[in-house]
Amino acid sequence: MFSRIEKEYRKELIDLYERYIANPEDEDVRKDAGGMGIICGPQFSEDVNLAAHKADWMSIGKLSVEEAKEILQKLKAAREHEKN
Repeated sequence: MFSRIEKEYRKELIDLYERYIANPEDEDVRKDAGGMGIICGPQFSEDVNLAAHKADWMSIGKLSVEEAKEILQKLKAAREHEKN
């Protein structure tokens, strides 16, 4: 069963990654990404943990757009799975 918190967090991460892919140089996106990696742990699924961890990389400009696209695909696939 997917928790409500995980669903909300996944939604926030999807929004963040979509904004980053659209404009990786946007300082507001990088600021929003800062600190999101702290919300990781065994209570969350693999896609959420990966996206949260890599959000810290995003905040310092070390995440490539290609890697961000791959992570976004995983987040969206998990979101579709939770709907079923």
